[in-house]
Amino acid sequence: MSRSIAAEVDSLGFEANLEECSAPLKEIVAYLQTTAKSAGADVIPRRYRYAKPNTGWGITYYTGGNRFCEFHPKRDEGHVWGFIQGADPAAVVAEGFQPSEQDGWFQIRTMPEAVRFVKWILWAHDGAAD
Repeated sequence: MSRSIAAEVDSLGFEANLEECSAPLKEIVAYLQTTAKSAGADVIPRRYRYAKPNTGWGITYYTGGNRFCEFHPKRDEGHVWGFIQGADPAAVVAEGFQPSEQDGWFQIRTMPEAVRFVKWILWAHDGAAD
């Protein structure tokens, strides 16, 4: 299902929030961003930080007009929530990722977990590009 690609919302606020993260968390986010951007030639990233308190900040990746993954760094908790469009939660959990209460979201706490998450990013990209 194709939808319009969202505009960036306060991309400088996103970058400012990211700068406040610990070095290991910034490294994880950078790795996930590079992976998602490199998933295909047509990938479009959109950073956002909403002005309303507690409404979130993160980055969404699109291909062919379809969202395929998102990342929400949680600087106070020291992890990233990663969203994979269309993922089978049981399959992702079976690989050791903790799910969120919200469908499609999984916790990424370490660089080794970020590396293992690459297959899901590529899987989501390929599925969204079809």
